[in-house]
Amino acid sequence: MSEAGAKQLEPGQQAEPWDAIVIGGGVGSLTAAAYLARAKRRILVLEARERLGGWAEAVTISEGVIAPAMADTVFALDSVVVRELGLYSLGLSFVERAMPLVSLRSNGRHLLLPHEIFAARSAIRTETAADANAYLLYRRELFGLARRMRSLWAPLSPFHAPIKFSAGDAARIDTLSHVSASAYLDLWFESESLKNALALDSCIDGLAAHESGSALQLAWRAAQEGCGLQGAVCQIAGTAGQLSDAVAEAARSFGAVLKTGMHVAEILVDHGRASGVRLDDGTTLRANAVLSGLDISTTLRKLVRSDALPLGIATRLHAEAPAVSTAKLLFVLNAVPPFAGLHALGLRGRLFVAPRAETPAESKNAALLGRMPNDLSLSITVPSVADRELASKSRHIVSVQVPFLPRTPQGGWASLRDELRKRVLMTLETYAPGFVDRVSDTVVMTPDDIYNRYNSGDGVASIARLLAPYADRIRAPLPGLFFCGASAEPMDSISGRAGRLAARMVLGRDAYEWGES
Repeated sequence: MSEAGAKQLEPGQQAEPWDAIVIGGGVGSLTAAAYLARAKRRILVLEARERLGGWAEAVTISEGVIAPAMADTVFALDSVVVRELGLYSLGLSFVERAMPLVSLRSNGRHLLLPHEIFAARSAIRTETAADANAYLLYRRELFGLARRMRSLWAPLSPFHAPIKFSAGDAARIDTLSHVSASAYLDLWFESESLKNALALDSCIDGLAAHESGSALQLAWRAAQEGCGLQGAVCQIAGTAGQLSDAVAEAARSFGAVLKTGMHVAEILVDHGRASGVRLDDGTTLRANAVLSGLDISTTLRKLVRSDALPLGIATRLHAEAPAVSTAKLLFVLNAVPPFAGLHALGLRGRLFVAPRAETPAESKNAALLGRMPNDLSLSITVPSVADRELASKSRHIVSVQVPFLPRTPQGGWASLRDELRKRVLMTLETYAPGFVDRVSDTVVMTPDDIYNRYNSGDGVASIARLLAPYADRIRAPLPGLFFCGASAEPMDSISGRAGRLAARMVLGRDAYEWGES
């Protein structure tokens, strides 16, 4: 425990328990803390690392180069949180409010889709008029349905009334819940490049595009409203670290106590409900409620005694352990990345690589068997193009996400780290000849590195999770315990919405939740 933390968490403070203890310092945890503190509750946030932010943090790679550790972009940021916590006045701003989508091709004839629907239709028309016309209908139908589903995915309260859809909408939702994204896109388009780009954009962090029900992810992504624009993907000025800084400042301004270097070893359970935490140095801290921003699985498997959980929960958590995960690589280049045929607007977008239409499916199948895939799918951003404050002089940052990798590969990630780096570079060189020669620094984060750094990253995507009411995702199977992080969202994302709703549930003052009976 840090010295500053020890001084402010002396046993004498426990004459009265905290109203709530929040585990983790990510955006969801900080949001929950801010809302609870704003309601005049005594709130303590405990972050194991020496800095707040979780996935929404910036890292210094080398002198004069700041990069997004994990989150290059945001697309599901809760507009209610932004408004009610006054995040714009606390430093949140954007350098890109609607990033284009780019499907990279090795011949340099890339497909670039602006967010604006008619500009996107014009781009598609250069290849196929039929797909251009179909795109208008596809966007209008998908975005319309997604807006009507927002009461499920973005409620103002976790206590909203049951949702009633029209017979037509119910049939559409049922279809999306049972067909794959690939099959759904096949109904609309002919261009493999267009279908691959749309599928990867929506499915890269969840079910793979070939899996049954993955089409529902298309609607979920379309329902989000980054920067006030439906379906937009944004880049935050100064990286997503500015978002976590703003939320942390809001929490402090309302009186929440935020402590780093605090390792929670156990969630205490008394008389069948969460009653506080024990730190790894033995310190015990009592609270009326405990909120966790860690993965749901990590929280229940590692921090709660198995005999304190309902029968069968521990077994189910073990069975649901993810076999597929993601890696992240950061490259510092001494010049603009040389993607052949890609102009400045394209470099400000989200670049996707899938060498073949079958690549994502083959990659996930290999990952499920514990093997590295033959071909890699990549999601790429160059954040320093839109935000020159991130890298000095002529240097640039290239951020690469590699999905559909084995969580526990044969031989372990320690032996595969360099192979992963080489294969990502080889893939990038195919689309950007000369890329390797411009690289001056590299950071490789394997799935193991990501989990060990953030104690999260193993969220399991499913149709049940996408369709479950928010209250079911946030309320733990243990009274007094709530989830407020990315895994309490319909899909893993930096949103803050789960934190806001978790706080609302705690503030409901239900005797069952607060132990006031």
